[in-house]
Amino acid sequence: MSIRGHMPPAGGQTTGMGGWIVVVIAAIVAAGVSPASARADVLIYSYDGNVFPFDDDSANWRGSENTCAPPCTETLEDGHLVLTWGGGDQVNYTLDISNDLGEPPLPESLWVEWNFRSDNVFSSSPSCDAAFVVRYDQVFDLVNMHGDTAISFEGGDVVSDLNINEFHTYRFESPDGVNSTFSVDGRVFFTGSDIFAGGAFLQMLGQGGCGPNPYPNHNEWDFVRYGTINTGERIVMTDPPRGFLDPTLHAGLDRFTVTFDQPNYVYIDHITVTVSEGVAPVVIQTRRLDNGHPETVQIVLDRPLPLDTVIRFDFLENDQVTDSVIYGQAPPIPAISTWGVIVTLLAILTLGTFVFHRRVYCS
Repeated sequence: MSIRGHMPPAGGQTTGMGGWIVVVIAAIVAAGVSPASARADVLIYSYDGNVFPFDDDSANWRGSENTCAPPCTETLEDGHLVLTWGGGDQVNYTLDISNDLGEPPLPESLWVEWNFRSDNVFSSSPSCDAAFVVRYDQVFDLVNMHGDTAISFEGGDVVSDLNINEFHTYRFESPDGVNSTFSVDGRVFFTGSDIFAGGAFLQMLGQGGCGPNPYPNHNEWDFVRYGTINTGERIVMTDPPRGFLDPTLHAGLDRFTVTFDQPNYVYIDHITVTVSEGVAPVVIQTRRLDNGHPETVQIVLDRPLPLDTVIRFDFLENDQVTDSVIYGQAPPIPAISTWGVIVTLLAILTLGTFVFHRRVYCS
């Protein structure tokens, strides 16, 4: 179906180096790096699971005749489209969106993103839970999805350590209609260079009744989005805010969010981590929050932030730093005795009285 090359595992992290801490603390005070050109997302369409697809007037959703036929049922729960397989014979769910991906001509670039979770464990059949198909210009490919596993169409590329029954961010990206990547939670796990021509559509697939998982089985779709790739993003907010962190409030902090000035996504291998001393944590996931905004990405680490040091996250595009998030611990306030507090207060009161009398005298 396609000619693929394999991408090495993401996550080349860097440890700290001597003499660097002064520069980092200065950066916390200055709060910024000069912006550079970077990838961003132009959002064309978003399905947010708050209505049934056929009731969404802003997109051309089409379904096959047996879309979620019994014993499959469709419901809307907490802003998600939920498909439930109730048992019995094998059932299918097939839904196409926007047969033309907008009016021709096709966009020069395309990204597609969706949040999906399932309670089905992968067994032996890669097509016995859910899938997402993308046809765009010369690209025609799909990813098979299970609660704990993502598999390329040809089965040669697999992510098998996903947390079951948890939303995961899947993303397709093609800058030119020929080359493409699929990722899950920020990890690119297969790439393509396809030779098909003509047409464009997106398709959600679900299949039940063919695996060993006990009934009922559930697929949940939080959102489906697509748009074109642009430049010019910049981080405008983080949670917690970048700068000094109080260890009593942020103990065990192993994730934070970044919000860009427009829809955007960042991959694991687009972030480098440096600490002033010790070993840097490793970024293991980048993902959207459930029902989250397309401007916000959650950064998940393999262990809590070391709040006894200074840690810097550099966000890269084309090997150039476009922005940074720096965290550190505020230096402790020296302890003051009771007499010290009294003396300090008397000094402040004396100074205030002196200034008051001086102002009266001068007037």
